[in-house]
Amino acid sequence: MTNGKIKVLIIILDGIADRSQESLGGLTPLEAAQKPHLDQLASLSMCGLLDPIAPGVPPASDNALWSMLGYDLESYPGRSVFEAVAGEYEFEEGQVLFMANLATGTFEDEQWYVQVYPAPVKGEAARELVASLEGFNWKDLSFDIGHLGGPHFLLIPRGEASHQVTDSDPFLFQYPVRQVVPLEGASDENASRRTAEALNAFLDWARDRLSGHPLNKARTGEMKPQANLVLTKWAARVQPAESFESRWGFKGCMVASNPLQLGMATYLGMKPIRPPESTAADVNIEVSVSSALADLNREKDFALVHVKNADEVSHLGRPRLKKEVIEALDSGFGSLLDRLTQNQGLLTVITSDHTTPCGGSTNVIHGADPVPLLFLGRNIRRDRVERFDEISLATGSMGRIRGEDLMPIILDQAERSRFSSSCPWPRDLPYYPPPDRR
Repeated sequence: MTNGKIKVLIIILDGIADRSQESLGGLTPLEAAQKPHLDQLASLSMCGLLDPIAPGVPPASDNALWSMLGYDLESYPGRSVFEAVAGEYEFEEGQVLFMANLATGTFEDEQWYVQVYPAPVKGEAARELVASLEGFNWKDLSFDIGHLGGPHFLLIPRGEASHQVTDSDPFLFQYPVRQVVPLEGASDENASRRTAEALNAFLDWARDRLSGHPLNKARTGEMKPQANLVLTKWAARVQPAESFESRWGFKGCMVASNPLQLGMATYLGMKPIRPPESTAADVNIEVSVSSALADLNREKDFALVHVKNADEVSHLGRPRLKKEVIEALDSGFGSLLDRLTQNQGLLTVITSDHTTPCGGSTNVIHGADPVPLLFLGRNIRRDRVERFDEISLATGSMGRIRGEDLMPIILDQAERSRFSSSCPWPRDLPYYPPPDRR
């Protein structure tokens, strides 16, 4: 590290937190796992729990990360914007966007239900099915298609549209596909109503279009599920955002394999880095952290590493498998220990963006339980926590904080916080900018 400044590394272990599982003897997967390296890091750290948004609110990865990076949810543009940016689409301010996915559905009791989501189509077949949905017009609105890969695409309205409408995606399989309706209290009721009507008309048209597509007819003959539904969600509106560097004074990068995080990084002016040899479901922790540390040594002073592995297996509902994945992640930390514990110019934060329960009710996608949190670095107040798990960390000296608290605490522990009673600049900055030597 250079210039004597403390640099920051955040490692987000997506979905690693859990609830007590009967199949693990009443322990969480983190409690049940053998993880000597994470436990060692906890024993050297200041520990606690984090509510990524607020107590009782089950976060998604997108709004959790937005909050943890120090942005209020009122300025949140919507996940579809980040997906669009990652797909290298460019839009003017005010453009409305929707995420859409092909799915497999059945018609029962006068309603559509989702059977397979997203639809198991990829490659050229997925491109052909998505392309068949081009050209829809409804009164004064039309929809362009922006393919993002596989069954995923952007739905881009042309005309006066509103993002203040509901999802058609029910998210839970026991619920029918929803009609799109305006949100209560929408700022422009007419635009919201027209947008909802246009989306419903598109979804009906898309079902007919897909059901008659030769590729779906062939899939039926091959006893494969059809991609016969389109589901929409995550309505968003492109709007400007203050850069991460302007808000917090850090030159940042984000290492991730998922388009969501890479798009958010670009949107906030951070450098997006996709690590080699990794997919969204299988991230090599050593490679990812090494990529972040390399950028910290060169030009950046803040790096966020997002690791998806534990979240993917959580959604499979297999606690023992999640325990094994945690143990594999911990093994990866073994080769990183010296670099994280011996560098006096590095502040390391390890946490998660949400709890993902891997057993229990099918109504639960993410839990609202707080997630593990540790701070490791020079002059950190070490507490008496010895293990990295949800129960042990609850006894830590940091207590329980919210996502909005994370960046101010990081700023302070990195020795960059502005003394609160000083007022040296016209703008109320929380940090000291580089000295002006004029």
